[in-house]
Amino acid sequence: MALEKFHYKLPYIAVDEDGEEVIRKHPVVLCKFDQIPFGLVRRHRNLPQAEQFFVLLEELLPEKDFEFIDQATQADMLKLVEAWQKDAGVNLGES
Repeated sequence: MALEKFHYKLPYIAVDEDGEEVIRKHPVVLCKFDQIPFGLVRRHRNLPQAEQFFVLLEELLPEKDFEFIDQATQADMLKLVEAWQKDAGVNLGES
């Protein structure tokens, strides 16, 4: 059984052929939030909540995506996480 995927376009700043900064979007594909493998959650359950989030990203995303993740603002990453949770009907609440 293939797991469903969550697709998101993460904004980043690029330089166009004229040397101008432009906003582009990098496609990020994750498993659906409610389909995160339980073993991954279990193995890292004792980490602080923020650290658990980073472990999830590092385990679920290909290395090539981190060039764009690392450029993202905190606001852009919050939007990604909120969309990821909303897509699955999950709301973890305020931290």
